Amino acid sequence: MALVLNPYNALSHIHDVGAKDIKEDCGLLVGAPVVEAQMHNIFGALRLHKHFNVASDEIVVASEEQKVTFYGTESVAPGLRVEVIKRNDAGAVLPMMWSYDAQGKDWAPVQYIKNDGGAIAKHCAELLAKMNTPAALALQKSIGKNLVEAGLNETIGMSLRFIDPFGMDHAKMCLNESTCEKDRVQVFTQTAKSASEFSIDTHFFYDVLPDGDSGKPRQVTCGCTVTCCDQYGDRVHVGTWTC
Repeated sequence: MALVLNPYNALSHIHDVGAKDIKEDCGLLVGAPVVEAQMHNIFGALRLHKHFNVASDEIVVASEEQKVTFYGTESVAPGLRVEVIKRNDAGAVLPMMWSYDAQGKDWAPVQYIKNDGGAIAKHCAELLAKMNTPAALALQKSIGKNLVEAGLNETIGMSLRFIDPFGMDHAKMCLNESTCEKDRVQVFTQTAKSASEFSIDTHFFYDVLPDGDSGKPRQVTCGCTVTCCDQYGDRVHVGTWTC
């Protein structure tokens, strides 16, 4: 029987791809097209990476929690827990992040969110419905084709804009991503905004703001950016969202 490669395993490890500056490429190949198509509130760009390996029958699934605990520390606001689950035991899930398969000429999900009726899941379901319109599907196909032509389809992917339901004041607050590689667990928790020299931009979402007196929209390369870092060594990574 041929070995089935899990799309998540095909991604490069964050330690191997974190140093590359891809902000401009993400803005050109994903940001500009989604802004022009007025779909920037649906999805954005993703730095393709993994933190650990999964089996062919496993998937990486996020779920919303009102209070997230991570090795003895409990959050005071809603966040996300990300775990590795057997595909057959995962229940109802929704894709939320993708890589583009150049051979199959299609987008392959690399991470999911549990469709548990929570605010984030409902938001993602609404975004997915918008992504399945003919215009949105054509845009995704075009983005994938352009990524392949640029040789960046293994570097840049797509992510749903799942951040908005948190409703944070991005001037003061951020989401903090922490990962334990050994246990294959991640959490996203809301914390006071801070910067870290170890941070690595991993998600790129886009907004449109008035451009001076011209009244024309301009592209903003970072509405909010998910980051992660390896400040605590190979086992635990901690990072922040920056805006």
